[in-house]
Amino acid sequence: MQISFDHLSLSARQPEVMRDFLMALLGLTHGRRPRLGFNGYFLFAGDKDVIHIFANHQAPATTEQEQNIVHHVSFSSDNYQETMQRIAKLDLAY
Repeated sequence: MQISFDHLSLSARQPEVMRDFLMALLGLTHGRRPRLGFNGYFLFAGDKDVIHIFANHQAPATTEQEQNIVHHVSFSSDNYQETMQRIAKLDLAY
């Protein structure tokens, strides 16, 4: 099965700090972002938006799950049935 990643979405307590860090670390650029109803940033590698960052203004994390900052990963597959079977086996919400 071939997998192609589209973008990674991160929830950050300090989105500007995360943006600046990833730009410095990976050489990404800050680019145009559609109006989504909440603030955030799109970081680009060349012409492709590869990281989406949005603010996480929740109370301090109290569990390991709440500490995760990956909101979602967007990808495509050339085998829909196999992908859906894997999602079902892991009992994932999508």
